[in-house]
Amino acid sequence: HRDLHSFPTRRSSDLLAVLIGLKGGPTSSKTEPSFLDTAKALYAKTDYAALVKLTEQHLASQPGDSSAHYLLGVAHLRLRQRDLSQVELDGLSRLQDPVSRSLTPKLGALLKRFDVLEGAKASLREQIGRYDAEGALHAIQQMDVPEPQKQLLRVYISVYHGRFELARHQLDSLQTS
Repeated sequence: HRDLHSFPTRRSSDLLAVLIGLKGGPTSSKTEPSFLDTAKALYAKTDYAALVKLTEQHLASQPGDSSAHYLLGVAHLRLRQRDLSQVELDGLSRLQDPVSRSLTPKLGALLKRFDVLEGAKASLREQIGRYDAEGALHAIQQMDVPEPQKQLLRVYISVYHGRFELARHQLDSLQTS
């Protein structure tokens, strides 16, 4: 269930880690870590609220830092602040450097994926609320998430509806795969 709420996907997390790693380099001072070193540490600790604050402070002094705009957009998505992420996408699209041009479609794709997942989750909640197991299973099948997450959601639906033997069988198959 926790995996369903993790967003963006691992691929975007890897992209962000690579992006931060490429630009971070060695710190300029042994006592004061660079912005990107600190951002990388906050991202790794999943402290997205602190990451937003740090990145906003950084952008106040360096408003043209494309990587920071991208980082802020991703952090807002992690905090489920879709509208604020859209603001960063809009700002990133106005910058004209090569990094901005490569990051703009990536952040746009993350926003689209976020919207699709939010719609699918809303549909799943609606089906569960109506005790419609078949509708819930259909909503799960339509989700753009890895198959193991779909299998876990199917187990949840089975347990929710008191189908414990089916849930046990589903868990057994999940563990062998």
